[in-house]
Amino acid sequence: MEQSNSDIITVSTFHGYIKQKCLPTTTVDEIAKAAVKKVPIFSAKFMFGLEILESASYVEDRQFLCPNLFWSEIAGLINEQNILLSIRFYPTNFEDYVRRDRSVLFYLHDQVNRFYMSVWEDLKDSQACFEIGCLEIRLALDSDITDESLDQLEKSRGISSFFPKHVLHHQKVKYLKKDILNYAPNIYYYSKEDCMLERLNRLLILTQFDCDSYACYLGAGLGIPVRLLLGPRSQVRVNIGNAKEVRMLCYFATIKQIAFSEVSRQETRRYQIKLILSNDPDGEQPIIFTFDSKLTADTVIHTLEGYCRLSPDMRENSSINNERAPLLVNGCPFRPHMPLSSYDQIAKSSQNHSTLLRSHITLERVLGEGQFGDVYKGIYRPPEAGSSVISVAVKACKVGLGTEEKQRWLEEADLHGKLNHPHIIKLYGVCRDEPVWLVLEYAAEGELRHYLIERQGRITLSTLVTFCHQLSSSLAYLEALKIIHRDLAARNVLVANESCVKLADFGMARQLAQGEDCYVAEQGRKVPIKWMAPESLKSRIFSSASDVWMFGVCMWEILSFGLKPFHNISNAEAVAVIGRGERLPRPDICSVSHYRLMLECWMDDPLLRPTFSTLQPKLREISTEAKRLSAEATESQLHMRSPSNGRKSPTRQSPPTKDDRRVSERPANADYLTLNRPIRPSEADTPVHRATYRVVEQILTITKVSELPSIKQLLNSVKRVGEHIRTLFILIQQTVEVIDDVSLIDSAERQLTDSFHYLVEDMRKLRDFHTKVDVKDELYRRFLGQAFVVATDARTLYQSVQQCCQAHFLLNAHR
Repeated sequence: MEQSNSDIITVSTFHGYIKQKCLPTTTVDEIAKAAVKKVPIFSAKFMFGLEILESASYVEDRQFLCPNLFWSEIAGLINEQNILLSIRFYPTNFEDYVRRDRSVLFYLHDQVNRFYMSVWEDLKDSQACFEIGCLEIRLALDSDITDESLDQLEKSRGISSFFPKHVLHHQKVKYLKKDILNYAPNIYYYSKEDCMLERLNRLLILTQFDCDSYACYLGAGLGIPVRLLLGPRSQVRVNIGNAKEVRMLCYFATIKQIAFSEVSRQETRRYQIKLILSNDPDGEQPIIFTFDSKLTADTVIHTLEGYCRLSPDMRENSSINNERAPLLVNGCPFRPHMPLSSYDQIAKSSQNHSTLLRSHITLERVLGEGQFGDVYKGIYRPPEAGSSVISVAVKACKVGLGTEEKQRWLEEADLHGKLNHPHIIKLYGVCRDEPVWLVLEYAAEGELRHYLIERQGRITLSTLVTFCHQLSSSLAYLEALKIIHRDLAARNVLVANESCVKLADFGMARQLAQGEDCYVAEQGRKVPIKWMAPESLKSRIFSSASDVWMFGVCMWEILSFGLKPFHNISNAEAVAVIGRGERLPRPDICSVSHYRLMLECWMDDPLLRPTFSTLQPKLREISTEAKRLSAEATESQLHMRSPSNGRKSPTRQSPPTKDDRRVSERPANADYLTLNRPIRPSEADTPVHRATYRVVEQILTITKVSELPSIKQLLNSVKRVGEHIRTLFILIQQTVEVIDDVSLIDSAERQLTDSFHYLVEDMRKLRDFHTKVDVKDELYRRFLGQAFVVATDARTLYQSVQQCCQAHFLLNAHR
């Protein structure tokens, strides 16, 4: 009876075909192991699987039959002629395996060679392809490479068949034989095994044949289209949007459990794989991949499982603890063995924050209203504090919100409750029963943006820079914890008192798992477009680097006294402006060094932006310098008071310039005095004006060039700018010799010197990296931006000279 139910199937191999008897209950895993024996291969059976030829390309998206399926389940679904015995798992050091079993070496070589021939026309390294072809000729001849042996090979197979077309074009066919003979001494002493291993090692570098690639979506829901890369060297990585940079997500050794689920969306079904990492045991931050194909999802699950089992750490832990939890918590798409709801128990949120009783909290008044909740000023009476009370802000979730929104509030509380920093609003606890309340530290002065608008003109520059430094310290703290805020803006910063600000609103914050360096957000949720980095706008990728960009915009808001970025254009126009490489202009009171720091935060390439740990000390230096200048300005104003009538001499002012390309105009400082200028000779006739014009004209010559000029031309142009600036300084010194107070001119000269120093620094970087196409354009845009800063500072210096001369003229006129 058993005999009558059996089938004889044909399995393809890279050495030919084998026949095999199968019962209806024979599993795919059993078929593969039996085929390995017949090849024959005597070791490393774990490396093999049954690949589906009809849906596979040799390049990517290799699909394998689920090892748990019975033959009866697949017999009518696929043609047995399309089943290929293939090496599925590549060891990290395959030489150890292939040297122990030559049959594995031969099979691996044939499989990789088939893959190489399918992609060799796309490879650009002609020299590497030529050397690989010479090694194959050495294998084909099984003897030394000589004139006679090459002639025989040409007659039997053709020498050109060993090389792709671009090699033949590069080497010239008539000289190919000579080139092969010239290379032959390099492999004269190679045995057959040595040739195979050498080819494999070279092909590994050239083609990355040990890395499988699958199309999927990163994240739940619609997700972001990515290529998932799996292999012993790549581990678990993704290539987002065909970008050149491949991002590491995790190591196989850190994967604790793998869960899958089916998701229905309208009339389609999708398949999700969730990776729970060993450093995230509660499953708070799983890595989620979504697939359109059930077969692809099953292939990826078992590929992950296989590499996890091969991981040295995994094998060591398994030998120590035989009762280790199963890796696949609910089986695979074709063999589920656990209810999907069981995964919820694994991924439940932790309860690190304290739960408060609503009876201990009294709401007093509304501070603000939002789409999903309101914020109240309240009083909290801690039970252990007796009669003492604490002023708090209560963030109350609206009644009737869906489960998903409530869960977001609790996730925000869970993350916020872990934080303890002097410049981060403290979370006291949560009232978990409906409506959910988050009880937070109360900041008496409210939002920073409103605070700046109301007190414009009364807040010193040193205070504003101090605020920036305080925020950088809190963000450096978050960076160390791998937490990204994702919503940095002046509206989400609260003012505790006139000298202290605190970061708030962690509703969009995420903590990255170990090995992750970015978070890809789902579609549909509102995001702060005008504050976001280019990679966040294009691909919804958020990272510590995107937080740095947003922090740069937040600093711009602070130094612009609460003005919103790009406030007079639409979101779409702002995205286009950023895409063209344009940046927010320097605020009037912002120093060159501080604006320089903003420009670094706004680099297109996230890798070129500074980290918060490097921003913090730089802002400390800028803050110290701002305090010193503020003290000097106060002393100067006291010195300029007239003792006879108590009138103030004209207040120092940096007048606005027409060419600064401001996004918008702001009301002038009410404390600045408007001076009626006396009639003077034409400014164009003064030496200082002519020298300033030469500086600006030279910079315009640089910036008017449509394409990147040669490095030598740029160096000469920058050198001429420096010569004109030195001439300007000499003429200014001659002009202001009779003026008593030149502190405003000194400050403007220091600013111009600093900005020119940064221009020279950008020139050096452009010179050093001009051969690297991926960063050259970015560095050139940065250079041009700094050139505009130099031109602006030259004009500001000239206007400072005019202002001091005018003040001196008025002072003498009243004596």
